[in-house]
Amino acid sequence: MNALALMVIALSGYFSFAKTRDGTNPLLSVGEAVLVAAMFSVLLGGATLWLSVEDAAVVVEDTLSVLGLAFLTALLGAFSASLKPRREPIPHW
Repeated sequence: MNALALMVIALSGYFSFAKTRDGTNPLLSVGEAVLVAAMFSVLLGGATLWLSVEDAAVVVEDTLSVLGLAFLTALLGAFSASLKPRREPIPHW
């Protein structure tokens, strides 16, 4: 679960960065990235609960930790994308 949770967290930051870089409102891009991370995280938590012998409270705690970290990386991705505006490509002769 830890490796897949790390992938969900990293993809949340990337989605937020890419959407903000394309010109979307940073708050909207953070919301969309966290929504995608929440869907994948719940799916991952449900599969972990079904396939393992861990208690439900432990799985829920891990899932909420993943969601919190995904939110923070989405904020960081949107913030870093909005720091420097995108430059126009240099025209070729």
